[in-house]
Amino acid sequence: MFKAICWSLLLAGAVVGGGCGGSEVPEAGAVRSSEGRALTSSRWSTSAAMRTARSLHTATLLDSGLVLVAGGSTGGGTSGLTRSVELYNPYSNSWSSTGSLNVPHQNFAGVRLASGQVLVAGGQDGSGLPYSSAAELYVPATGTWSLTGSMVVPRAFFTLTLLDSGKVLASGGMMPSGSVSTSAELYDPATGTWSLAGSLSASRFFHTATQLYSGEVLVLGGLGATTNKADLYSPAANTWRQVQPMPVTRSGHTATRLYSGYVMVAGGFDPSTSGNPVLSSVDVYDPYNDRWFTAPPMNRPRRDHTAILLYSGALLVTGGTNGSTPETSTEVYDPQYNRWFTIDSMPEPRTAHTATLLDTGAVQIIGGSAGSVALPSSVRFTP
Repeated sequence: MFKAICWSLLLAGAVVGGGCGGSEVPEAGAVRSSEGRALTSSRWSTSAAMRTARSLHTATLLDSGLVLVAGGSTGGGTSGLTRSVELYNPYSNSWSSTGSLNVPHQNFAGVRLASGQVLVAGGQDGSGLPYSSAAELYVPATGTWSLTGSMVVPRAFFTLTLLDSGKVLASGGMMPSGSVSTSAELYDPATGTWSLAGSLSASRFFHTATQLYSGEVLVLGGLGATTNKADLYSPAANTWRQVQPMPVTRSGHTATRLYSGYVMVAGGFDPSTSGNPVLSSVDVYDPYNDRWFTAPPMNRPRRDHTAILLYSGALLVTGGTNGSTPETSTEVYDPQYNRWFTIDSMPEPRTAHTATLLDTGAVQIIGGSAGSVALPSSVRFTP
């Protein structure tokens, strides 16, 4: 019953501040939710395989409930770049081809717009130039892609975040010169154009960007300046400011907004320490008081993993690598008990995959790689 009520509130835009986990702000040292629970009885099931094996792709949930899987690489480096795009139907457990990208992309970003169209941009296109400024739009009604305005700065390993205004924020990334960008820019769907949006306090790529309930965007970690600085973007003022730095320098981590409004930052690796050790540690940012506190560590160190907030308020973490081999392990953070639970492992190890929360509440894991081999497989986690 809670899931149905919570989902209805989310769709209606009624969940703010405390979210579905209650309106109280948790105390420092605890992350609590009245609806969080361990999912130790949940199971994985094997779904139909994609027509094209791929990793470093994007997966976007459409208004129809289908999942749009675009681009990526079928092998190592840029030699396996693909323009192919597929649609996954979770109701019939089937794949179908749809219109191809105009430009191949890997290590790029994508986001669903308020219109229901999907924007993808940047990355590597295999043209011989290091990084691309190309951006294109997918129209679900016609199953076609069209080029839109190019980004001001060509970039890869960056982030795209949909703002409450309907505009899209791009931050950081690697540039063609080999340097790392401090720049940010905004895409306006109304005009199909990009404009610069100030600068981050530090150059970074392989970082995270998380929208807060306030509408601001929190940018954390990454490589480049190897910094623990935390940047906050204000859409209303179109400006950046620094907030309290992370306790631990991280890259390859995940940063997820919980129902409480807190941001849980998990795993990754520490680029400031010799050997770049892979982390199991977890830090939580409190945007109401601009402070950090430590949460219990994950059961396993991991980087390049995925983290998805379930309707219950629990956080599902899958795959990634422990620094030497891809992981099959899966664990869940339960806010009610402020602890991590190890659950059934995925059928096969994977990293550079995607995780998509379906309308049903299940999570679809798609593609990725096991070593240098791209995977066509797809599996489903059902809470």
